[in-house]
Parts: sequence; structure tokens; C-alpha cells
Amino acid sequence: MLHFAKEDVDDSIRQLETTPSLLIHSHLGNGKSIFIYSLAYRLSQNGYSCFICRPNPMFASRDLDTLRSLPKVALFFDSHHSAIDLMDGLRDLPPETRFIVAVRSSILDLRRHVFESKFPLPLGSLGLDRIDTEDKRALRNILDQSGVRVADLDHVINKSTSFRDIVATLYDNTQIRAKITAELEPLLSDPHAKSVLVVTHLFRFIGEEPISSVLRQVTGSDPYSTMIKFPEIARDILGMDDDDLESKSALFSEYIIQSHVGTQSVMDCVFLLVVAAVRRKAEPRYQAILGKLMRYSELSRVLNNDPKRSDALKALFERLALDRRVNLEPLFWLQYAILMRNREELTVAEKFIVTAYARARENPGFRTYQLDTYALKLLMLMERELETSGHVTRLAQILDKFERVRHMIGDENHVLHAVSAVRGTESFVARRLGAMATAEKRALGDCLGAVCEELDGLSGYDRDRTEADEVRASIERAMGLLGAEVAKS
Repeated sequence: MLHFAKEDVDDSIRQLETTPSLLIHSHLGNGKSIFIYSLAYRLSQNGYSCFICRPNPMFASRDLDTLRSLPKVALFFDSHHSAIDLMDGLRDLPPETRFIVAVRSSILDLRRHVFESKFPLPLGSLGLDRIDTEDKRALRNILDQSGVRVADLDHVINKSTSFRDIVATLYDNTQIRAKITAELEPLLSDPHAKSVLVVTHLFRFIGEEPISSVLRQVTGSDPYSTMIKFPEIARDILGMDDDDLESKSALFSEYIIQSHVGTQSVMDCVFLLVVAAVRRKAEPRYQAILGKLMRYSELSRVLNNDPKRSDALKALFERLALDRRVNLEPLFWLQYAILMRNREELTVAEKFIVTAYARARENPGFRTYQLDTYALKLLMLMERELETSGHVTRLAQILDKFERVRHMIGDENHVLHAVSAVRGTESFVARRLGAMATAEKRALGDCLGAVCEELDGLSGYDRDRTEADEVRASIERAMGLLGAEVAKS
């Protein structure tokens, strides 16, 4: 066992002596899955019966009696979605039961309150996003013994700040990349196998577990039967248990998608996945797939190695807009607007935001939180970058969005995005101050004062993670500019 795993496993076991729930967090590809298996092995040596929980809603009702009969139980979740979905059915287990969840650091930042509401407290946590000198020495020895002694290995390890950095760099080594290319060639030459490979790894890339029915629908074949024709390589890169397929490594999934599959093939599979998911969006798992595969930032990361990814994403969104159900989704038009803003087509982005609000009005009960935060940023940006007239034409909209966003600041579900949305206030005011009438300056100043009051009410934890004090200071400077101009009039 690596040095990092032994120390962190010891730390986890100490925490589990007093905390019933433990979150194991790291960025993609830094070893969460491997770590929880190491922890399960150690806990089993300490007398625990350890179980990995899969996303099966029948689990709780079928096996609760068995779990209650065991003296010490540890339940592991390699998917935070599975953990959240199953916890309501597991609340009645004995207080000695331990719950261990692997979750990406970015998800934990956004959804800590959900874990705190679902899992027995206190809630422990352990981060794996680090690597020290002893870790590097141990990893260097392992790689050396295995024959992976590439020419610049020492330099790669010495400059890396995480295990993910090292592995990703090794994948791009000429010799290793050539070997992987040769091994994947039979799969990528078979159209059905290629589709199964891409879709399976897309699921892992976005942090979701594959859904067999979706795999069959999107690939047009039986995934297991397709991949079993290539048993050696398929079993090396995929888990193939009970006729289900699953990528073994999030980092390897990212590498395959970005480096070995053409952009068009990936976009074709994304299109089919989104279309399939939108038809069953009432189910939480499909909502998660839809939310991630329509998100501009996620799709941009999928195509990270393609210098023309913006054009490819524009073509994808144009194609998705032709699907009637996708076209009705407010969040599709929000993400389309984000794409166009990043292409510096601000006028088009503004039109798409208007469309997003129109779709939201057609969806009873749809909450516009995401639209409001992005619209505020976009409107201020457009006034700052495009307008030269003597009137702030979008001020009424900006004031409305400020009012909506300020109410989100006190909501832990939205505080990160709300604080981010008001960051550009000072530059907007400085750029367009001269175009505002005195009454408009007063109205904006009052609005910003209300925002500052909401920021003052944040907890220390939320102030730190949102950098709210820095944002507040910037807004105060904007208020100072407004106040000075009002005083002159």
C-alpha cells in the first residue's frame, strides 16, 4: 500500500471511531475509488462487515434485516448520487453503522449541506488532493519496479502536486500512448464497440454510473455482448459484472475521451445521451445526466484537447436545438447563452437568455435561480463592453436581477453562484456611471446596500469559500462612486 493510503486510512479509521459518516473527497482521478477499497480492507480486519452500495433502489428494502443482524457494518458509496438516494432507507440501521462516501471536491463544496441533512452527524471528511515527498518516493519505486521508467519520470514526479498530475503525464508519454493506441485499435475500429466505449467512459467522466437501458438505446446494441467479443482489452478497462459495464478509472475515462476518440464521435454520443435523458428527466438520475451533459463547462472539458472545441460545441447546440423536447428546456438555452458569451457573441447570448426565461415561464414551478445569476453577470458585461450611449439601457433589468440575486445570498444552496454574480459590480459602475441619471444612481446605490447587508449575514464558512469580504469591499467602492456623483448633483 502506498504511503499516502496507509496514513490516510489510519486517519479515516480514527475518525470513524467517533463519527458515523465520513466523506472521502478529491478532484477527478486522485484515487477516491482505490482509497475506499483500501479502507474497506482495513475495516474488515477490524471486524467490520463492509459493503459497496450500488444505485439499486431495492437495496434497502431487501437487505435491511441482514444488515441489522451484523454486529459492525460499514457501507461504502462510490457515487454520491447513490448515497443520497439510498440514505432515507438506511436511517434505521444501528447507530454503530458507518457510512463512507466518495465525492468530488467540487461537489462537496456545493452540496455539503445535503450530506449534513441526509447522513448521521457528526460528519467527518478526508481530502486526497495532495502528495508529499514520501508519497513521491513510494510511487517512483512502484513505477520503477513495474518497468514504467520513462525518460523524464523523475522530473514529472518532482513537479507534480497530485497523483492525477503524474498519471496524466505518463499517459502522454510517447511509448505509453503508442501502446494504449494499439490496444484500443480493435475497439475503435468496430462501430458498436466504439459507441459503447465512448458512452461508458462519458458516464464515468461526468461522475455518473452507466444506465444499461440508456447504453442499449444510445449505442444501438447490447453493450455486454458487444464488448465481450474483445475480452482481454474490454476487461482491462471496464468492469463487466452481471452483464453491466462500468469504467474502472475516472482519469482513464477522461484520457480516452480527450485523446483517443475523435471529437465528432464524442459529440454524436453526447447528443444521443442528452436526447435520451430529456425524455426521462422526471427521474433524478436522468436529471443529473442532462444537467451535466448540457453544461458548457463540462462539455468544454470533454473536448479539452481540441483547439476547435468551441466550433464543435456550437454545432452540437445547433443540433440539440432542433430536438423539440430539448428546445423546451430553459437550462439548455442558458448553457447555449454561456457558450455564445464565451465565443464573444454577446448579443446572441442575450437573446438566448431571453429565450431561457420564456421557456421557464412555460414550465410551471421552474425556479430561475441559475438564469438570474448568469443574466446579472451578462447584462453588466454588455453594458460595460458594448454600450457607449448616454443611457444605461439595461438598468431596469440589472436592478431586477440584483434584487433576485441578493435573496439567494442567504441560501446555502445558491450562495456560491449568487456571490459570484455580483463580482463585476464595481467595474460596471465605474464604466457606466456617467450614463446614469441621479435617480438611477440612488436606486442602484440602495440596491447595492441591500446586497451588502446580505453579505454581512453570511457565516464564517460561507464568507471564506465565496470570498465574500473581498466582494463586499468591491461593492462598497462602487457605492462610493455612486454616492460621490449623487452628492455633486
